[in-house]
Amino acid sequence: MKRISYKTIVFLVSVLTLMGCNDTMDDKADIDGKYTKKFDTPVFGISEIKDVTHNSAVVTLNLSAPENVVEQGIQVSSSSDFTEYENYWVEGDAVADGAEVNLNGGLEPETTYYIRPYIFTVNEETVYGTATTFTTGEAPAWIPAYIGNYTYTILEDLAGYVDEDLTLNILATDNSMFKIEHWGYDVDFIFKMDEKGELSAEPQPFGTDYYDYGPIYICTANNYWSKDSYDPETDVSYYDSSTGTFNLNLVYFVSAGYINYGVETFQLTGKAESKQRLDVSKKSIPVTFSKNIKIKPQTKR
Repeated sequence: MKRISYKTIVFLVSVLTLMGCNDTMDDKADIDGKYTKKFDTPVFGISEIKDVTHNSAVVTLNLSAPENVVEQGIQVSSSSDFTEYENYWVEGDAVADGAEVNLNGGLEPETTYYIRPYIFTVNEETVYGTATTFTTGEAPAWIPAYIGNYTYTILEDLAGYVDEDLTLNILATDNSMFKIEHWGYDVDFIFKMDEKGELSAEPQPFGTDYYDYGPIYICTANNYWSKDSYDPETDVSYYDSSTGTFNLNLVYFVSAGYINYGVETFQLTGKAESKQRLDVSKKSIPVTFSKNIKIKPQTKR
C-alpha cells in the first residue's frame, strides 16, 4: 500500500483551509454588499395635510435621506388598526423631502381617515411612521341641469355601460363646475368650464382596476401629470354651443403611465330648470401621445 507523505497531508489541509476561508470571505462580502448595507434609518413622516375637500386631500411628506429610499408613500384607512387600507406612493426620482401624495378624489365625504407614512429602503426593508388623522368635508350640493347622451370613443367596450339619459349637474355654489352622474363604471365625472368654454378635469377614479397596475384614473389632457407627450395649449377640451356638445379630451392612466387617450363627448338632449348659459364654440383639435400601455381590464361592472 502506497503511503501518503506528511508533506502531502500538510498541503491538502492547507488547500482545504484556504477554500473554506475564501467561501466565508465571499459570503461575507455578498452579505455586506447586498443585504446589510449600513446606514441610519432615515427620519420621515407627514409634515402637512392640505387642500382637504369632501373627497380628496394632498399629503406632504418629509424625508431625511432620500438616497437610501426606493419608495415612499402613505397608507390610508378608515380604521385605526389599518386592517384595510389603500397605498399611495411616490417612486424613483420623485422620492424626496417635501414630496406630495395626491389622494385623487378617492375619499368619502364627512369621513375620518387614518394615514401613516412608510418607506421602502435600499435594503428591501419597509418601515412605518407615526399615524395621524384628517376628516373630509361635506359633499357639495348639485343641481340637475341637463339631460344628455355620452359617447365613448376611447374605450368602445364601455358603450353598454352608459345610461341612455345621463344627468349633467351644476354645482350649487359654483356654476362653472359640472358633474356627469353614473358615468363610466358607475362613478361621477366632475369637470370645470372657464369663461372661454374650455374644460378641465382633475385626476379622479374611473371606478375599476387593471391587472398589476391598480386603480384607473382619468383627467383631461391638460391636467395629466406628464407634459412630455402633448401640448396643453392645443390639446384642449371645450364646449360647442352650436351642437350642445361637451368635447372631453381625456387621458386614462394608472401608476405606471397612461392607458389610452382621445376625445369623448357628452351631447345635450334636453334641459331641466337652469339659467346656465353655454355659448362658446371652438374647433376640435386631436391629441397625440408617444406611448400607450396595452393591458386588459381586470373587472367590469
